[in-house]
Amino acid sequence: MITIYVILLNSVDVHAQSGRESFAGRVVDTETQQPVSFATVRLLSFSDSTMLVGGATDDKGIFKLTPFEHKTTNDSKEKVDSLFLHVSFVGYKTIYRTIPISSKISVSNLGDIHLYPEGFMLGEAVIVGQAPMAITEGDTTVFNASAYRTPEGSMLEELVKQLPGAEIDEDGKVLINGKEVKKFLVDGKEFFFDDPQAALKNLPVEMIEKLKAYEQKSDLARLTGIDDGEEEMILDLSVKKNMKQGWRENFMAGVGSKDRYEVANTLNRFRDNSQLTIIGNLNNTNNQGFSELQKESSSSSGNVRGKNGLTTSRSLGVNTTYNWKNVELRSNIQYMGTDRSEDSRTTIDNFLRQDKSITNGTNSSYTKNHNLVANAYMEWKIDTVTTLIFRPQYNFAKNNRENVGTQEGWGNDVLLNKKESSGSTNSSRYNVAMMLQLSRKLSRQGRNIALKIDYGTNASSTGRRNLSTTRYLKIIQKRFRIKR
Repeated sequence: MITIYVILLNSVDVHAQSGRESFAGRVVDTETQQPVSFATVRLLSFSDSTMLVGGATDDKGIFKLTPFEHKTTNDSKEKVDSLFLHVSFVGYKTIYRTIPISSKISVSNLGDIHLYPEGFMLGEAVIVGQAPMAITEGDTTVFNASAYRTPEGSMLEELVKQLPGAEIDEDGKVLINGKEVKKFLVDGKEFFFDDPQAALKNLPVEMIEKLKAYEQKSDLARLTGIDDGEEEMILDLSVKKNMKQGWRENFMAGVGSKDRYEVANTLNRFRDNSQLTIIGNLNNTNNQGFSELQKESSSSSGNVRGKNGLTTSRSLGVNTTYNWKNVELRSNIQYMGTDRSEDSRTTIDNFLRQDKSITNGTNSSYTKNHNLVANAYMEWKIDTVTTLIFRPQYNFAKNNRENVGTQEGWGNDVLLNKKESSGSTNSSRYNVAMMLQLSRKLSRQGRNIALKIDYGTNASSTGRRNLSTTRYLKIIQKRFRIKR
């Protein structure tokens, strides 16, 4: 009797589970309490997680599922007291809930099932795209350095040549849309003042993020707002942030045949409030101020070379910038010296009817140059409306040249004359200039008062010596009488 009772009980449980009980509920967002439409809802077997029935919520977040009977592997009916409810949707955490089975009701209302938004950290995203070559921002043209391809190790000169509307002429002048670039700035600060070549030859492309081309007003116009017509084309370089850490050095050296040598070094240190650049060069390969090895490595062109002779050059330059709270100070000093020797030999043949003349000449010259340039700039904001600017400048140049030459004149294979010449030229000059400007904004808008003082003095001297000696050789003609 007991055995029969158990069998009947099992039969009742299977019928209740198998059939006809349904489960209903609503899926909502736990933060907004809004229904979650089209969320996936599944009922799973508690014993082996086999899906019994599945579906999706409607547009109001409501679902209703009726599971089918589950059989074990031996095809016998399984007694189950509970089921697994599985609810999931993109952007939410998956919900697993155990729900009991009752034979007394046909529909079990599970109520609101809350889904929690799933916050997660995205992995590193790499966006690959091509930066625009140039964009216009008002009166400023901005060039993206990364949009131009330059060989590894290239200097700024190689990049400037590729900019739309830019060119470098035979004299090394940089032109933007036909206007000569007077100054190069680095992060808005003058770099070696009025010497664009210092930037072109010594700043590596890899440190530059952007180049801005625009016309800059004079100091007076900038402070007073009154346009005085003194504008300069400027190329302003923006340094990459990762290049403002530590020191950056570019060193090159080489030796060759015929005792040729070359050493070049550039040392940079850039910060948000300060800059320091030291450049040096020593060579006897006819380069003046930058490296032949640099040319070979970057395929750049435009070396400043003498067409004839052999030039030994040496150069050293220091550029500094520092900003305090109310004071901005910039200065630079540059020295360049060259020694140039030149030997030449010429032969000139003249044919006039039956006569023939030949002129042979030799010439040797030696030239020595020294150049020194020093500049400074100080801007002091005395208060919110008063500004003092001081610009001193010093230039010195010295030149010594000596030459010796010989010349011989021949006529019909007969020496007619000899000429010997020698000469020397010594010159020097210096120039000192200073500009002091004091400006103050008045209380009335647009009104300013300014005092500007310019002072300059210069001197030069030149000494020449020339000596020439010509000897004419007398031709003695002998006549012979032939006796018959």
